[in-house]
Amino acid sequence: MTGEIQNGIQCIRKAPPNIIFSGQSPLARDFNSAADKAASAIHNTSRQISDAAAETMDQARQKAGDLYDQVNRTVNDQYNRAVDYSRENPGKTTLIAFGVGVGVGLLLLAT
Repeated sequence: MTGEIQNGIQCIRKAPPNIIFSGQSPLARDFNSAADKAASAIHNTSRQISDAAAETMDQARQKAGDLYDQVNRTVNDQYNRAVDYSRENPGKTTLIAFGVGVGVGLLLLAT
């Protein structure tokens, strides 16, 4: 590897400047080839990252949707239980509502 670098440095020192960076020199062809490979690798890596990000977003959306459905079911179940309790015990429900009203009234009166 060090020998190749030394040879490359020697070629650069010997070659005129207009040939070094033109398509005529082996160094320029090697440089262009390496640049093309690097650009291709960057493009492929970018595509992989983009695909992974899209997959992660889809998974996050799915989990958020599942969580929303679960919370929605739980809230609906609790609401239905409260409604059923109030239908089964109308007297207790009325007294509870009255007590809450008095408590809120006292809190508002105190401020």
